[in-house]
Amino acid sequence: MSRRAAAPLVLRDYQQEAVEKLAAAALDTVAKMRAAPDQRRRIARQIGCALLESPTGSGKTVMLAATAEAVSRGAAVVWFWFAPFAGLIAQTATALRETAPSLRVRDPTKDRVDIGTRP
Repeated sequence: MSRRAAAPLVLRDYQQEAVEKLAAAALDTVAKMRAAPDQRRRIARQIGCALLESPTGSGKTVMLAATAEAVSRGAAVVWFWFAPFAGLIAQTATALRETAPSLRVRDPTKDRVDIGTRP
């Protein structure tokens, strides 16, 4: 049985702008950590996080999935994705698999061991 590949996701202009800014900030943080590995903890505390605040239905999951893919192309990263409700966990995992096919999404209901974690 063959599976057809999903059509590539086309982001809206505001989504693409957010992805570019988030990815650039994350890759800048990675570059700073690589340049000063002994300062990694300080760098992470100062600039190692971002907040995407956007209205319901604006495509936050899609934007963050695209950001994760973009950053993962430039750095070896293990992503942890948190969802506030159990129902959103399955929904988010499905959305990540559909919108970010280059990411390896683990099954949060079965795959809860850190052994084997890789970018």
